[in-house]
Amino acid sequence: MPDLTLEGPPDDVLRTHIFQFAALQKENEFLRSEVARLRRIATRPYYDGAVALVGQHSAQGYGGVDIIDQDAARASADFDERRGLSHTTFIGAQIAQLTYEDKVSIIPALTKRGFCVSQMVNQDGDPRYPPFGVIPGHHANMCPLALAFKYQWDESDRRNQAEYGPLGNGAWGPAHSPPPPRFAVGTAVECRCQEGWLPGEVVQIGWPVALGDMGPLAPDGGYDFICPYQVKLESGGLIMAQHDTDKLIRLRPDPLAPAAHGILKAVKDLGVSDDKLLDTALRAVDKIADACEVKDADFDEMFDC
Repeated sequence: MPDLTLEGPPDDVLRTHIFQFAALQKENEFLRSEVARLRRIATRPYYDGAVALVGQHSAQGYGGVDIIDQDAARASADFDERRGLSHTTFIGAQIAQLTYEDKVSIIPALTKRGFCVSQMVNQDGDPRYPPFGVIPGHHANMCPLALAFKYQWDESDRRNQAEYGPLGNGAWGPAHSPPPPRFAVGTAVECRCQEGWLPGEVVQIGWPVALGDMGPLAPDGGYDFICPYQVKLESGGLIMAQHDTDKLIRLRPDPLAPAAHGILKAVKDLGVSDDKLLDTALRAVDKIADACEVKDADFDEMFDC
């Protein structure tokens, strides 16, 4: 009986299909990048309007703002020298053509500016579709976003999101926020300044400022950006860390680290490998430092007190 095993495709055919697949992948990546680029251009008036609304409402003492189309159009017109009803109408027509997906695509840019953002969804709690009469006046695609002027959601916010979000009654969709801060209040840090890396301490998480980097400054008392940290320098000044990155703010090196490593190395050189004994040696370093009030000293200087 003849062997009925199937043979694989010839190598030349296989290579041809692999090359075709690779070319299609490359083309798809290019198309996706072009769609993203065009979407950024198309949504710029809407994004400008959202940031302008933040400045206006924060100046009036509000803790957040709903990004409604007509309000965004009026606010966006302030970013252009051609102000007036006709220009506002033109911007409004541009924004009206945006889809729900277009509008929510600006969420990463808003969280990068330090704001918390809630998506509105339909009554079934499906974030893929705009809200239909969930809140009076917020019909169809006219208000898919609500901004909170805070850097992180608090516990009360999370409880409300659990109750009224997609898993609850469906009035609110996914909640977005900047990444959790790496440093807590009271953390000793170093900040990159014109003079170099300066030591300080985190005194506040979320510091609102008026950068005016996109257009006119926010009205007096308003802001358009929330920095992750306010830092008090050892020199006494207060500065902001605009982004939570090691390029701008980093953990201050422990001045006792060299001494601790010296003690640890000395104990290891004696042949000690017991973890508890090593921990005891390290704790001894802390006690010596407290007694001598060591700030910036190496291992040898610690015993001069």
